[in-house]
Amino acid sequence: MEFSQLLRVPSERAGWLRRKRAMAPRWFSAALGLLGLSLFLAPCAFGQAAAYGRVGIWGTFFRTTQPDGTKFDYRELSGTVSLMSASAQDGGFEYALDSRTSSYPNSDRPQQSSIFDAWIGGRTKGGVLGLRVGQMWINDLGALGALGGGLVELQSHPLGSAGRLRFGLFGGLEPKAFDLGYEPDVRKGGAYLALDGDRGRRHTLGWILLRTGGTTERSVATFTNFIPIGKKVFIYEALEYDLTGPAGVGQGDLRYIFVNARWAPSPVFDISGNYNHGRSIDTRTITLDTLAGRPIDGRSIAGFLFESYGGRVSVEPIRGFRAYVGFSQQKGEATDPTADRWDVGLFASNVAQSGFDVTFSGSRTQRTAGSADSIFASLGRSIGRRVYVSAEYSTELSILRLTPTGDFTLDQRPDTRRIAGSAVVNLGRAFSILLSGEQYRDSGTVQIRGFTSLSYRF
Repeated sequence: MEFSQLLRVPSERAGWLRRKRAMAPRWFSAALGLLGLSLFLAPCAFGQAAAYGRVGIWGTFFRTTQPDGTKFDYRELSGTVSLMSASAQDGGFEYALDSRTSSYPNSDRPQQSSIFDAWIGGRTKGGVLGLRVGQMWINDLGALGALGGGLVELQSHPLGSAGRLRFGLFGGLEPKAFDLGYEPDVRKGGAYLALDGDRGRRHTLGWILLRTGGTTERSVATFTNFIPIGKKVFIYEALEYDLTGPAGVGQGDLRYIFVNARWAPSPVFDISGNYNHGRSIDTRTITLDTLAGRPIDGRSIAGFLFESYGGRVSVEPIRGFRAYVGFSQQKGEATDPTADRWDVGLFASNVAQSGFDVTFSGSRTQRTAGSADSIFASLGRSIGRRVYVSAEYSTELSILRLTPTGDFTLDQRPDTRRIAGSAVVNLGRAFSILLSGEQYRDSGTVQIRGFTSLSYRF
């Protein structure tokens, strides 16, 4: 499934943003650049090697041919750098860098750069006190974890079987999603309390405050839990609750909840279920409209509702062969009827000792207006010890769009057909090359895509 989203900024709001951008602390962006450079020098200064590092270069090419013969080409070049120190859980120096840059040679689209992590920090002996400075993603806060600023964390000594208790305070700016720098006149802060136990068990309560132009945009409580029960039951839950309405408009409400549970009574059989419910609300636009004195559309306060719940049963009767069947009910908007979806699939490795791996999945979505079927099939095989090739075939495409009125529409294209082939070449333990090509056909439109990458791991 592929999603694309069309976003726009009204001209009157763009002027407001330009004025506020001039007020943004430029020194902070410059300091972050120096921080990124220091991450490469820090290992030498402290004598600590990176636990993980990766550099990658990607190239993408699209050519779309419309039914009238019109052709459109699209090119993208991307590079990524990831570097992370060994964990200093019991004391020591830490650092991380994770960034991406993309350019578009044959279009007027500006270059885009993103930074997920560019920070330095450390912990005192025993790990009781920790500090991080720079741009970071605080995983305990889920989707709201992006921060440019500082984090201070206190960690208890091991509390027996209960694990370790952590308390964190953070504050700073909100990074831009697809560019270097920070959102103009937006401040971010909060705290969290976490309990980490054995086998990955974790319980976290967080609070995040977002203020735009001196007005509270969001005040959010977050809850995340991963609960292993014995060795057969695993439960994960994530929740966001808005304590107030955006910019004081409307009321606080449950914004998002996701629950996934898995029961594996034996190595050959497991059952899983999930529930997903939430509302997508553009709180930034509502806040900016409030500050500018513009009227607020009630539909923007209600947001876009999404909801699904269902389960899946998987079996592995023989080693290397796994099959599943699942059922779920989905809703894309509050006023939409519920859609039923059935899923089936299988995976088989080294079929009949031939070396071929086979994957198949199929689904049927039943709505009031009719049904839509989708299938995916792939065949792969290793050639020697360094090359793996695969071929794929799939049907149906869904596109999520934002309309000029602020509403969302989901375009179902059941007639779409996709064929693809790929190869992964491992040049030793550090270098790898990926080559991929695919073709889409849909109602007279043909799109050819090419993708290649070179990555180095250390």
